[in-house]
Amino acid sequence: MRADLDQSELTASPAQPFVLCVGLANTSPVIDAISATVAGLPGATVSSTPASLSLFPGTSGTLSLRVVLPKDFPAGRHQATVHLRSAVLPEDGIERPVQIDVAAAVCASLTLTPSTRRGHRKGSFAVHCANEGNIALEVSLSATDPERALHLSFHPGKLFVKPGAVGEATLNVRAPRQLFGSERARQVSVSANVAGAPPRDARVGARVTAISREAQATYTQHPRVSRGLATACILAAIVVLWAAIFSFGLKSVLAEQPLAKSAPLSFFAPLSSGPSRAGGGAPVAGFAPKDFAPLGAAGSISGTVTSPGQPGGVGRLTVQAVELGPGGGAPATAATQANGSYQVAGLFPGHYKVSFSAPGFKTIWYGGASRERAARVVEVGAESTLQNVDVVVHGLPGSIKGQVMTGELPSPPVQVTAVAVSAVPPSATSPAQGGSYGAIARGHAGHALSARAGASGTFSFAHLASPATYELTFRSRQFLQASEQVYVGGGQAAVANTVQLQANAGKIEGTVSDGGKPLGGVNVSASAGGNSFSAITPTAGPVGTFSLTGLPTPATYLLTFTKAGYGTDTEAVDLGPGRAITKLHVALAGGAGTVSGRVFGPNGQPLGGVAVTVGGQANPVTTETLTAGYVGTYTLSGLPTPGTYALTFSRPGYASETVGVALGSRGLARGVDVTLPGALGQISGRVVNARTGGDLAGVNVVITDGPTTVQTTTTPEGNYSLAELSAGTYSVTFSLPGYTSETALVQLRPGKVSRQDVSLRTRP
Repeated sequence: MRADLDQSELTASPAQPFVLCVGLANTSPVIDAISATVAGLPGATVSSTPASLSLFPGTSGTLSLRVVLPKDFPAGRHQATVHLRSAVLPEDGIERPVQIDVAAAVCASLTLTPSTRRGHRKGSFAVHCANEGNIALEVSLSATDPERALHLSFHPGKLFVKPGAVGEATLNVRAPRQLFGSERARQVSVSANVAGAPPRDARVGARVTAISREAQATYTQHPRVSRGLATACILAAIVVLWAAIFSFGLKSVLAEQPLAKSAPLSFFAPLSSGPSRAGGGAPVAGFAPKDFAPLGAAGSISGTVTSPGQPGGVGRLTVQAVELGPGGGAPATAATQANGSYQVAGLFPGHYKVSFSAPGFKTIWYGGASRERAARVVEVGAESTLQNVDVVVHGLPGSIKGQVMTGELPSPPVQVTAVAVSAVPPSATSPAQGGSYGAIARGHAGHALSARAGASGTFSFAHLASPATYELTFRSRQFLQASEQVYVGGGQAAVANTVQLQANAGKIEGTVSDGGKPLGGVNVSASAGGNSFSAITPTAGPVGTFSLTGLPTPATYLLTFTKAGYGTDTEAVDLGPGRAITKLHVALAGGAGTVSGRVFGPNGQPLGGVAVTVGGQANPVTTETLTAGYVGTYTLSGLPTPGTYALTFSRPGYASETVGVALGSRGLARGVDVTLPGALGQISGRVVNARTGGDLAGVNVVITDGPTTVQTTTTPEGNYSLAELSAGTYSVTFSLPGYTSETALVQLRPGKVSRQDVSLRTRP
């Protein structure tokens, strides 16, 4: 039997039939009936016309295979096999491979459940997006309402749905507050922008974008208070309001003290003599009705409130004057001004006790008493002001906490000192003062308080006398002293502004030699953070010495030493805060060259800790790229010139690279930059039975790359893994006795894991 396919590669679309024509020839000496099946297309429907082709010896014919793929058949390239069987000699079967490129098909549906939702302000709908195509879909959700009155949000906002799967999201609805009124039905429209892309190996079906699906639902919002309940509440409120007005009027009339109804005539201006009022009779001797009393009989109390830590006056304290006697009414109230002054006006002549209180302060009565019964009594006369009712108040204990930053981790110890000073708080200053503090002096705390900032830089002071202004001083070795003023109100837990300490300047000193004798005329330069400093070693006196002072710290400085006729040397020096390095020794080699550059990783970022080795010498020169400061830079000095050198760059987890560098008579090669490829990759996956879906164990997995062959066996769970592979394209073959072999082409990226799952079919 001889068989030929009319085409070994073809394209197909899901749910659309295609035909494979097989040319057959009977080479046996007897009449034979030949049938055909197709393997490697799970779920496909295959029909043969005719079902079996009968051929006489030496004759030929054509067998047509009609194949229909299911709607969710994966897009991409698939390997199928046409199996031809002879009825006379079944063991002489023939297999013919065929490559089928399945086009990408995007098909999706969108539904909302429930279709109607009721609520006050918030509600939610379930969004279901079914992928009825053959590629994974990326679905972007959006929602609108015609009134634009709803706040609509999705969780999540995007869905990634595999073929045949259903993605779910939640549409959260928040409506405007509606306390009264009738129910409102709000229409919600949900749109799904569905985008998909066929696999990389698909040769048909260009990238599919922008198909839209819509669904609608209704959110019915009902008010918090119904119309009937709102009407009842309004009527009840009217009744309560009238009752309150009536009660307040009675109370105002009945609560008036008797002394306010009439007063001795001596308190008022003389009344004109005349006939008595009709029907009224003669008035009581020495008194006059209130109706005839002139205005201006009230008195007042004034004074100033101060504190030991705030002698300029304490503002925002409540002052209450309580009238003594059985006819005393509600206390008269006033508040202290920013400078501590106050005045309680409108007082009826009589005897009073005065209290001073505020949150964060101890309540005190005039006379220094803490209770009313021990308070001093003052007498207020008519049309007069009782002055100099002054008191000194004390606040409840306060506290200060804050943080000081040094830029070091962990932070070095910082000594924090707090001293109370006499100053007017910023809120109490007048515009003329411009918000500035008054003269600083020792406060009522008595002495300086000390605290120590720990590794995190935080500090705190507790049980501080208040109100007062405290000056905080920050001291630490190798840092400049700093100070700050913090106002602590009565009982206040104040938070100080974060203080950033500035480090003392550092210096670098040393000598430069040729390996034996000091060298004069050497240019020494140091750079860090955009700052540059330079010096030249003297040729007389202290020959070869250099000193770089006033260096900002902390910083890592790159020092470069150059002199005509000598190789350039570069040193990286790490200066901590205020640090001084005084014994740096540098030797310049005459006639020596220098190679410098930078090493980058596969992501384009500088790579530190890379070993750089110069080969081809008796004593190889080696260095490493910097891990701090100018990360990834390197410098190799002392190379004989002229000469050609091979530089090798290596680091664990990266592939090594070797470059050649030629040094001329100038002996300087800059910008020799290298990019190291990433680590080795890995191919792994799972092998299952195409008919049952069960895991297959004992499958031989062979990977080839030129002459290299690696073989492994799947575990009992059907998984396999091929590790330590360089980046590239690999052909992976899966074989197991009793099953048809499958071959897949896998693209492996550097340092990545590529997954390749395979389904094996049993042999007929």
